[in-house]
Amino acid sequence: MGHTYSNFGPFGHALINNANIFRAEWIKDDAFAAVINAFPSVDTFFIIGATLLTFLTLKELDKLANKGAGVTESAFFWFKYYVHRYIRLTGVYAVILFFHASLIKLFATGPQSEWIMMHHESCQADWWKNLLYINNFSFSGSGCMGQTWYLAVEMQCFIITPLLIWPLWKFPKFGLGLISMFFLAGKIFVCFFFNSDDNIIFQ
Repeated sequence: MGHTYSNFGPFGHALINNANIFRAEWIKDDAFAAVINAFPSVDTFFIIGATLLTFLTLKELDKLANKGAGVTESAFFWFKYYVHRYIRLTGVYAVILFFHASLIKLFATGPQSEWIMMHHESCQADWWKNLLYINNFSFSGSGCMGQTWYLAVEMQCFIITPLLIWPLWKFPKFGLGLISMFFLAGKIFVCFFFNSDDNIIFQ
């Protein structure tokens, strides 16, 4: 519902010119708060994914310790940790990217065909950013498949996660302190960003 509503916003492509009239009426309804807050609610999935990842990784680290794994086995575990994730996400993702960068232009018919062609051209230019999972950063161009920002952020969080999980497993008190510090830093950054003059999202 949140994405459907966003189609009527300033960045949407809905074929109406009186969206503000509807928006003014909708916002008066308290129940509509659930739709307005759909964008930050995606954080729920980050929490669920991070919790599951931490639980499973801690179990694997315990198994390695119980087997008396050496440096080589531990290094191979972390190698598989990254490679498995990249392969699991990128296979189907690459096929869809190829479709958007090549064949989707053949379906550009109707009143929104111009927007589809713009999307196609963006994917032709920026597909490599998606495969490197850096498409959420601000680069020149409009980017390819904007909705895949979630995959990019999730992959980036996945990359740095061992820096928090391993200390939590090896030195629990230190690990909890480190996680708390990251949590607090994230809250401070969000507050600073949304109150900054450079915030172009909600100006």
